[in-house]
Amino acid sequence: MRRFFFDFREGTQVCPDLDGNEFTSAEQAYLEAIKAAQEMWGGLLAERRDPRQCAFHIRDSEKNLLFIVSFMELLESCRRSVDVPVPISPTHQAIVNVQHAKRMKEEISREITAARVGLREAFGLISTI
Repeated sequence: MRRFFFDFREGTQVCPDLDGNEFTSAEQAYLEAIKAAQEMWGGLLAERRDPRQCAFHIRDSEKNLLFIVSFMELLESCRRSVDVPVPISPTHQAIVNVQHAKRMKEEISREITAARVGLREAFGLISTI
């Protein structure tokens, strides 16, 4: 597990995360930041604060800035338009690509296992002839 810090920025004010949270990867930290931003959106509106001015600055255990999760990104991802593609950050796209690659790897592994089982059965049948 690695420790990540979610510094909260609202406009020009930054509230540093002094404790951090442990995650297995930067990808998981990013996804948790998106989830936290979604959960905070309504509360910020209820307090008459503009969530579009907010972001998480995700830092590693050495306090290096890894990426910024802008709450505005949530709003942009809700837009649906045939003419205008939804802009997503390069970090978000990379994570989507990694998740897709993991699913494909798992699917290929299942197919290879099934093929090996089939080959073993075939060799077993051939050996009885």
